[in-house]
Amino acid sequence: MYSKQESLLGMLKPMMMFTGTWRLDGMNSTVRWFYWLYSLIFHGFGVLFIISVVAKFVEFVKSGADSEDIISSQVFLLSGTCIFSKFLIYQICNVSDILKAILQEEEKIWLSKDSESISAYQADIKHVRKWNWGILLSTMFTGVALMSAGVASLIQADISSINSEGNEKEEWSMIPMWLPYNEREHRSTVVVLKCIFTFIYVCMFIVSGMTFVALMIYSLGLLKMEQVKIGKCNWTSYNMADLSVDMKTLLINNRRVFRFIKHLDRSIRYVVLVDVLLNSISIAALATNITNVQRGDFVFCTGFLLMQVTQVFVLGWFANDIIMLSRTRADVLYNLNWYYLDLKNRKLFGMMLMQCQQLSVISIGPFGPMTIGSVISVIKAAYSYMMLMQSYK
Repeated sequence: MYSKQESLLGMLKPMMMFTGTWRLDGMNSTVRWFYWLYSLIFHGFGVLFIISVVAKFVEFVKSGADSEDIISSQVFLLSGTCIFSKFLIYQICNVSDILKAILQEEEKIWLSKDSESISAYQADIKHVRKWNWGILLSTMFTGVALMSAGVASLIQADISSINSEGNEKEEWSMIPMWLPYNEREHRSTVVVLKCIFTFIYVCMFIVSGMTFVALMIYSLGLLKMEQVKIGKCNWTSYNMADLSVDMKTLLINNRRVFRFIKHLDRSIRYVVLVDVLLNSISIAALATNITNVQRGDFVFCTGFLLMQVTQVFVLGWFANDIIMLSRTRADVLYNLNWYYLDLKNRKLFGMMLMQCQQLSVISIGPFGPMTIGSVISVIKAAYSYMMLMQSYK
């Protein structure tokens, strides 16, 4: 039986509604207006965060601040820009419409009598749920570690410090942001404000991660089910009554899967590009500065560094799996006993074989498909950036 509690987007949809990225359909105009206003305020905080971090970074560079402060500011600038850019790309490319289409297909699966498809989809839901909990817990842990460092700064008797030239440094806690007043004189207000910004960006990071995982696992599930259906075509005679699968239906389903992944690739390729470009520099900056951070910030920096590295590997892993399954599907189709088919079905089989020659991929913007090799290139680039930053220090 169909259960609304079992959904691939069970955790993602409420998070998207909370962050103002889910499009409300079927609601009256008043509800939609208030939701639009709420979304505008939520995203406005994100824009303010980016502007204030950029202003602080420019201020550090112009004033000749210590390299540790500049690199720390660079980490938050790159990470914040990466998260907000992905958030913006998802909205511009109407990824929420893709997710709504998944919900519609999901209802068809639950209402169908195909127990094999239902079991496979339930396995995908469990898989997504595990990833979602991992993203939620790891991100919340890192965010709480950052907030804890800010709260700890409130109870320190003396937070003054000396820069490399022997002069007293300008103090900042948690996140290097430009504010219109002195942080030392308004420490409680500053920490509360930065905790709000941290919470907003933690939610954005969770939504962007959950969205990517849901789309990838759903795409992989489509490819697996298509491969299973192709594998059932075990023709052993010239009797067309033995056809266990309608070739026309199989061709249409195969084309639908290919077009879905192609449309998905066009929608998220620049999300992948942003991750690859900015995360490599952010990883390098975190790794460079991790030995120089204060004790309260060490837990946050370590957790955030592990999250950034894991994110790059997961990105490459899912994208590479789509390529491998797409290639395997073509091999399974080619190894069928197609010569038992009649002329009509043989033509349909040939059309399907031509479709499968085009691999389904997830691209890095306009620069080709994302693979495990791309991940290795990102890590190499991060190492090169880290060496460059260490020489600067």
